[in-house]
Amino acid sequence: MEIDDTETPAEPSTAQKKRTRESSTEKSSSKKAKKSGGKKVSSTLKQLIEELLTDIPVVGGISEESSCATDARGIFLQLSDKIDNAETKNEDASRDLISSYFDFGEALFNRYKELNPTYGKEGARALIKNEVRKEISETKFSDDALKKRMERARKMFRIFNTIGKEG
Repeated sequence: MEIDDTETPAEPSTAQKKRTRESSTEKSSSKKAKKSGGKKVSSTLKQLIEELLTDIPVVGGISEESSCATDARGIFLQLSDKIDNAETKNEDASRDLISSYFDFGEALFNRYKELNPTYGKEGARALIKNEVRKEISETKFSDDALKKRMERARKMFRIFNTIGKEG
């Protein structure tokens, strides 16, 4: 019986070793699958790039060597135009942001002019802050963030009101 007892513990240890080997082969096979998936993605990406490059119009009657140079210049021109468009959009967004701050500051100023004669400087500011807080909840802006936004709006209004707002 002693021999049976010694053989029984030995068998589970080999089974455990087999399991670890099996799990390690599963891991390596999953790694291989990921690598092959990456190759599929890169080949698909290459195909898409080639398709995009072939859509570039080439002027007729040009030799093959010069058409490659034309394709390259066409790509650079397209990419340069894309940069120009992005910069234009960025400039437009900046103008819109400044204009929005100006409009917000103008609305604050106009409301202040209405309330100042009745409630005084501090009373009018407190009422305006309460009105703005009612419309813009704390979930959207904290008190500090709302205060900063209102201050920026006032500054933008003061700056552009003195020099005049364009368009």
